[in-house]
Amino acid sequence: MACDLKIITDEPVKPKIIDVALVTDEKRKKDWNMIRKIVFDFPKELEEDSFIFHVDDFDGKAYVAYSSNAPVAAAVSYYGSGAVGIYSVVTLPEFRRQGIGKYMTLLLLEDAKKDGYETAILQASSMGKGIYEKLGFKEYCIMKYYTWKLNDIG
Repeated sequence: MACDLKIITDEPVKPKIIDVALVTDEKRKKDWNMIRKIVFDFPKELEEDSFIFHVDDFDGKAYVAYSSNAPVAAAVSYYGSGAVGIYSVVTLPEFRRQGIGKYMTLLLLEDAKKDGYETAILQASSMGKGIYEKLGFKEYCIMKYYTWKLNDIG
């Protein structure tokens, strides 16, 4: 999905149950990664250093949302080729349907506008697609992927 950032008029309205922090240090990076690991059901053996960006040399923004000082949601953007990509907008199941994901997405889009970007892209899950369409994103293609798992042999 993609959109022209000039058409996005929604203002980020922070749900009262959360506080949001920009990922700028190792603690927040670990919190961000932990939320992704839970929501995407990554294997527990996945190393913490498999994180997808390094805080010091990262071109984009990442946020973590906290409720009662516990991480409950995460989102990240990447800047490049004249566009901002929005990825890994995830919320723990018990905190969904409260506007947290929408808020995190709008924060990233607002940052991108301030940083001079005019186009945003993302891959939407079936859960998030309707929210993105309401914000102004349009579907331009459908990407499919296939995975397989090795069974224990022997």
